[in-house]
Amino acid sequence: MTRRPWLLLSIPIALLLVSACTTTTGTGTDTTDFRASAGTLAYETGNGLSLIYLFDLDQAPADGEIEVTITGPDGWNADQSLTTTSFFTTAGNKWSWRNLTADAVDGTYTLTTQFDGRNYEEVLEVASDDVLVLPDPQTVLKQHDVVAATWPEVPSAASYYVQLYTDSNGHLPRGTLRAYTTSNSYTFSGLSLTAGTTYYLGVQTMSSDFSESNPKLPAGQFNTSFKAVSFLIDE
Repeated sequence: MTRRPWLLLSIPIALLLVSACTTTTGTGTDTTDFRASAGTLAYETGNGLSLIYLFDLDQAPADGEIEVTITGPDGWNADQSLTTTSFFTTAGNKWSWRNLTADAVDGTYTLTTQFDGRNYEEVLEVASDDVLVLPDPQTVLKQHDVVAATWPEVPSAASYYVQLYTDSNGHLPRGTLRAYTTSNSYTFSGLSLTAGTTYYLGVQTMSSDFSESNPKLPAGQFNTSFKAVSFLIDE
């Protein structure tokens, strides 16, 4: 059985996928206040848009949130803009990425945001036919304390985001296990899984290397693809 990634309704027109969202702090040598990259998100039922943001914050946002509004070319998201939210509690160099399931369209995307009392804008080009092949994850070891997975290498993928979770709707609840790797296999250990419970193993490919704690802004498009499979542990 395969699963599509977690979908959260953002506005009536488009769906926002946040299963692969993360933020981190690092030395940040390539951030100039706000920069971004955009590309495609391939999943089993469509091709959406994948975004990465880099922020250089003089101070933590007063409410802990920074909104980025995306406006696309004609025909994207029914010609409506879409807003994503990133959450930060401290100042410094931060990165965040978002996946949007509104179908990708060829053309120019404009990203606007405001923080530290200033307005920022990034204008990006996306080719909707530039996509990564979907990964094909397989669980090769499924025990109550360890789960090992492998998948064929995906051409042009530089790293993989691996997720282990349980939710009948494909959501990623609190406590989801997740990791970045450049290998085409990963093992979760020290687990305490329950017999009879359905678990999900999701793999998201990325065209940039996110295995480091402070990844650099991808050159060109930031493409991703996602697939998940369900399994029961071996008794």
